[in-house]
Amino acid sequence: MVSAETQGRARKKIVTEEARAQLFLETDIDRKAKEVADLQEVLKDRISKLAEGSEDQVDYCVSSACCDERRRELDLTVERKSAGIADSSSRQSKQEPKAAETQRLLEKERADAPPCTPD
Repeated sequence: MVSAETQGRARKKIVTEEARAQLFLETDIDRKAKEVADLQEVLKDRISKLAEGSEDQVDYCVSSACCDERRRELDLTVERKSAGIADSSSRQSKQEPKAAETQRLLEKERADAPPCTPD
């Protein structure tokens, strides 16, 4: 048989080990809770940055689309003006020989006409 003294020491040892285990578990739980809180803060920060980045991307896309649209409008305007200038140049180049011919004929008529004398 086991003596009462041995049983008392065994009980004391068990109580001490249980207290240590309980303290270890509480410390471990506190540490894990702090890790979870830290990770939640990191996640919250990353979600915030992602949302900000997404807004910036949307703004960029809208701005880019607007710039593309304005560039297309400008290109179209330049194309239309170029076509107008080319058409105008074409008409002018056709008219220049006619104008030169008309000018030549007028000069010839003046040369052939008798001089004007005052009455």
